[in-house]
Amino acid sequence: MDPTFTRRYVNQGLSGGEQKKSEMLQMAMLEPTYAFLDETDSGLDVDALKTVAQHIKKLQAKQDMAIIVITHYKRFLDFFTPDQVLVMRDGQIVAKGGKELADKIEEEGFEGFSDPPNQESPNTTESSETQTSKPTNEQDPVEALLQ
Repeated sequence: MDPTFTRRYVNQGLSGGEQKKSEMLQMAMLEPTYAFLDETDSGLDVDALKTVAQHIKKLQAKQDMAIIVITHYKRFLDFFTPDQVLVMRDGQIVAKGGKELADKIEEEGFEGFSDPPNQESPNTTESSETQTSKPTNEQDPVEALLQ
């Protein structure tokens, strides 16, 4: 690594792809237990996207790290297969599933997850019932982090 990097701001002068790769390096060095990656796919071309996804998978396996990846595009999930896909609306989980849920969203959009103001969604009710029917010792780890 160029020694001048130690005397400047973390992402100064880096392209979007270089910034994401820098974030992967930071995660490798810091070895966090949890990582929240917000729009990791933003500003990346397909090659950089694939590289970043591969780094995330390696870090997760090596460090036994829990990772929440926030993305608005299914393209990232072509390279990084999630354990779960959650759809949030107004701070609430309104749907959850596997990669098939992301495929459905790609085909149909988010319209099915929208509620008119002041009306409860069937998805929200179902999700709430599922959450409350689980014993706390079997609670979904992602939901536990979000509480």
